[in-house]
Amino acid sequence: MDAKRKIGTPYQEALLGLSEQISTIYREEECSADIAVDAYLIQDDRFICLQASIAGREAWVPLEIGTEGWSDTRRARLIYEVTRVVRKRLDLERYTGEYVKAQVGKVIDAYR
Repeated sequence: MDAKRKIGTPYQEALLGLSEQISTIYREEECSADIAVDAYLIQDDRFICLQASIAGREAWVPLEIGTEGWSDTRRARLIYEVTRVVRKRLDLERYTGEYVKAQVGKVIDAYR
């Protein structure tokens, strides 16, 4: 099972892809979890760019504009939802890191 499993809609895939990119940056840079999120139109207003930045590095994914169109309300909703997903992913990254550190500490302590 080398291929990644698709989880659903293109929007869900975009959220997953963006959260994975930010998670990778977070691990590589060992930085704080302060993120900035934006959403805007690209390619002659045919696609939405969902963008997040952390530690001065940016990650982004394209999303088809779809039938809903573009409005300030949709932009605000996208920013809110992307922020929630990315923050939750970073919370899980921190938790996982702390858990692994504690477990490795127990193994090392067993050899004292």
